[in-house]
Amino acid sequence: MLKNPKKIENQIKGIVKFDDNIAYLIPSEKSIRSTFIIPKEYRNKAKNNDFVVCDIKNPNSRKRTKIAKVVKNFGKFNITKNASTIAIDKFEIPHTFPKAVILELNETDKFNKKNRFDLSKLPFVTIDGEDARDFDDAIYAVPDISKHNIGGYKIIIAIADVAFYVREETALDNEAYKRGNSVYFPDMVIPMLPEKLSNDLCSLRPHQIRPTISAHITIDKLGNILEYNFNRSFIRSEHRLTYTQVQKHIDSEYKNCDKKLASIITNLNAAYIALDKNRELRKTLDLDVSEIKIYLDKFGNIGSISPKERLTAHKIVEEFMITANIAAAKQLQKTNQPIMYRIHDLPAEEKLEAIKPLLASFGLKLPQGSSIKPEHLNKVIKLCSQGKFSDGIKELILRLQCQAKYSPKNIGHFGLALKDYAHFTSPIRRYSDLLIHRALISGLELKDEGGFKNNEIKEEFNEIGEHLCITERRAVSAERDVVDRFVSSYLKNDIDKQFTGYVAGLSDAGIFVRLPEIGADGLIPMRTLPDDDYLYENSAKLSLKGQYTDHKFTLGDSISVVLKEASEISGGLIFKYFDLEEGLEYYEKGSGRIYKRKSRKKHGKKHKTKKR
Repeated sequence: MLKNPKKIENQIKGIVKFDDNIAYLIPSEKSIRSTFIIPKEYRNKAKNNDFVVCDIKNPNSRKRTKIAKVVKNFGKFNITKNASTIAIDKFEIPHTFPKAVILELNETDKFNKKNRFDLSKLPFVTIDGEDARDFDDAIYAVPDISKHNIGGYKIIIAIADVAFYVREETALDNEAYKRGNSVYFPDMVIPMLPEKLSNDLCSLRPHQIRPTISAHITIDKLGNILEYNFNRSFIRSEHRLTYTQVQKHIDSEYKNCDKKLASIITNLNAAYIALDKNRELRKTLDLDVSEIKIYLDKFGNIGSISPKERLTAHKIVEEFMITANIAAAKQLQKTNQPIMYRIHDLPAEEKLEAIKPLLASFGLKLPQGSSIKPEHLNKVIKLCSQGKFSDGIKELILRLQCQAKYSPKNIGHFGLALKDYAHFTSPIRRYSDLLIHRALISGLELKDEGGFKNNEIKEEFNEIGEHLCITERRAVSAERDVVDRFVSSYLKNDIDKQFTGYVAGLSDAGIFVRLPEIGADGLIPMRTLPDDDYLYENSAKLSLKGQYTDHKFTLGDSISVVLKEASEISGGLIFKYFDLEEGLEYYEKGSGRIYKRKSRKKHGKKHKTKKR
């Protein structure tokens, strides 16, 4: 089992800062609150802004100020060089491949075409982002000519046959399992598989023959799955397309490309429209939380940060992949093979109960327990989408959700409104998908090796599922950690600038604020709020209200703030509350605050302001 991110109490990373010839260590973790002084004899020639590792000489001291000694110096701190390094170390992410893995790669087998269906004449295309380097899925669609399925489509989702190259119980397999998944940072990728596989042999490059496991699926005009089967095949992708290219063809009604490519995209889009109808009929959870994209220039500097575009082209690929995942789960249910489901449970009853008062204030309510469905949450999102609570309600609904997991026990996928769902489409970057490929190979007795060798693997699936959930959470945390540092670096020149965000969380430390346009998360410290005694209005800590003024902060509220601190080394942002109505910024200065004080009387009694 994986350990939690390591915490070495007597050794930490950070940046050296000088103030009047006194050297301080600014920790790379915002959770570390102590002050660290680096005496002259412990500096080891470290200079201002050097990124260093320090031994803490008195880690167990109760004093807030501790003594640090520089033991390793990486040179000047550079966000694009050091942010990922910090996360890799912090979360103990394996990032170098053992010698045994490299040796196995040199003895890679060649697949046998005779054991596979020849799909190389079909015009498959891959659709990915501009900066993608591995292409593990290719898609194809054509109208179904059957008289019994007018308006329907035959689609094929061809997935790189990773199981052929990564055999069970090999050094390569052990390393892939250990990693669990690839990890994606703005400046680099830590792959689950070595580059020879992920970017070459298992990458469906255009005009190159590649082995695949293909899902052949027939859908009707409403996107219902009528038939499906899986086989081992080989394809020759015709085009490497980007989301932007596909979207331009769709928007211009396919006038700006050759007729064959226009026909390919037309069919893909038409099949997607049918699949999208099925999504609407299922009434899936329409959360669609925006992600951000960090754009780096050729020198690795941050060019811009903005929300990722959500194009029809993205949805085409997404719906094709979901359909293949559904079919894979259903196919395996007909075999005696273990299945690693992707499950998503209903919101917990205690969470639904806690949110009742807040929803009631908007005149809304939700069904309780097992009777709740995604459509009920969609209604809440829709009703709140026009007001200032739009971003906040999505945050609220997101907090209600259980975490999606990997498990051999099928409870369905609440968010997608599906009874059967398993990840099949990304075996290059997810070990869970590799397990599904092996199960299909064994269950359908597909030729050319790569199935399960261990007959008792089914008994291990609970433990494997738990492990993959841990590696997934590790990757998400590490990716978020790096993004926070990049965002803080991007905002470091915007000190004292005013922003509008929403309340993303409330705690005893203060108010957590999110700026959705750039994915920034920061804190308004409790001590800097307008002077009052603040109490939570409910046990779930959804609202914070002043006892003697009309100041109230509720999860999801729109809020104006002023940026006061941006630390690229820790990824921390500190905001100050800005009162739009009064045009005042609340802040500490010396021993007091500067702000417009309101009369404090309650039930005829004067309130004596507490010193904070």
